[in-house]
Amino acid sequence: MERPQENGPAEAVSESVIRRLRSALNRLSRCNQFIADDERLFFADLIDALGAHSASACCAESVCLDLEQAYWRLEDWAADKPESPGSISVGDAIAEALLTRVVSAPHPYLVCCERQLPQDVSPLLRRVFCRDIRAVQALAEVPWLALARRCCPRLAEMAAPDEETQRQEGGDGGGCALLQRLRCASDWSAHCDAIADFVYEHALPPYRGAKAFYVDHGPPAALRPVRAFDAFELDWLEGNKERIEVLHRNTRHFLAGNKAHNALIWGPRGGGKSSLVRGLIERHWREGLRGIEIAPEDYGVLRAICDGVRGRRERFIGFLDNISLERGDSALHHLSRVLEGGLESMPDNIVFYATSNFKDLVDRQGERVQGLGLMQMGGEGGASTSRGVRPDWYDPQQHQRVDELRALDDRFALKVFVDLPRKDQYESIVLSYARRAGIEWPDEEVIRVFIQWSMRHNHDLIGGRTARDFVRYLEQDERGKKRG
Repeated sequence: MERPQENGPAEAVSESVIRRLRSALNRLSRCNQFIADDERLFFADLIDALGAHSASACCAESVCLDLEQAYWRLEDWAADKPESPGSISVGDAIAEALLTRVVSAPHPYLVCCERQLPQDVSPLLRRVFCRDIRAVQALAEVPWLALARRCCPRLAEMAAPDEETQRQEGGDGGGCALLQRLRCASDWSAHCDAIADFVYEHALPPYRGAKAFYVDHGPPAALRPVRAFDAFELDWLEGNKERIEVLHRNTRHFLAGNKAHNALIWGPRGGGKSSLVRGLIERHWREGLRGIEIAPEDYGVLRAICDGVRGRRERFIGFLDNISLERGDSALHHLSRVLEGGLESMPDNIVFYATSNFKDLVDRQGERVQGLGLMQMGGEGGASTSRGVRPDWYDPQQHQRVDELRALDDRFALKVFVDLPRKDQYESIVLSYARRAGIEWPDEEVIRVFIQWSMRHNHDLIGGRTARDFVRYLEQDERGKKRG
């Protein structure tokens, strides 16, 4: 590719350059995903504008305006592509966007490399990928800004990118090193195996580097990464050790590739139920555990979310925090339908952990459950019914009325009770949080101020949340003293 001069009067771009640009764009397969069909138009429009300028006998204002607008549309496209394994360009944005897409776009070959060993992926797909990245490389090596400046006086007035500040690198499991190798490579396809191995280890966006996700309703419904995961150390939880171990054992069994139980974590507010789930994710995310935050308004798209994660190598906890349902709630129907399954089984790589202040997920408005129905009762009760004799207390529609409500509860096979800590335990929590925050008061003074503070602010139930809020109060007080 000829390198145009940066300064001087407007010049035409040679026809051979225009042909090479069109050829590179046309060599991309329709399934490439590096440049989608609608995005091809941005490149095609700029190439056509360069060609029109080259064919124009004089540098007409309308021709220059078309070229300028086409260039800015393409650069805006490039600036809107943030997914990268660790590179941010403030120089040639178009070339950098194409480069990072080679390791981040959902090309069919890379999608397969996410889910299985690259050597097991179809050789045909690998050949298509290599051909596509050679075409992308041809487009990335084009000095788009220099070409546009050469033709358009207004673009020529722009300051040249500062080479010293063009790239800022951040770490991402070897992604930066891989990008640097590609920048220096004469043939990107020679690094096909390195790209495949990187994607197998680190996945594609949005899964790359994310510990947890939230649900974007779209359409279509999809997962979006939680940018700042609220991490919690599992060892910080005091008390409930045996009960926590029940859930931890279930999670480890799940991570080992086995089917696991859905779990309901219930107990009084502030006891650390949500922190327990966050702690499990933080403890095991390097082993492939991920969280999906599921709000009540997400229940209607749960099936689409399950379809999206089916077959992936990661293991997902669907986290339903502070769940509370009432009769007639449409969310009850949606959630029950997904958890109960149907003709299609639930994915093996997702399990649901819910938290609630109540052991029963659905408020039954005082309905009294009368134990097992007669069909499940042996002895005289069942025999008397079979002879047409019915006890006075028996309600023939008892189970029909509560069955829908019980069905949802039954989908959470584990019921883990998380109680508030005892006095010695919550004092240990307070002191532990204070030390982590850098507060070096004597233990007795910290506890004395904590008791006074909790009573003053009407904290009738004391758990981890109360301890956390108190330590934040101490931090504010300490900063105030330093400023004074």
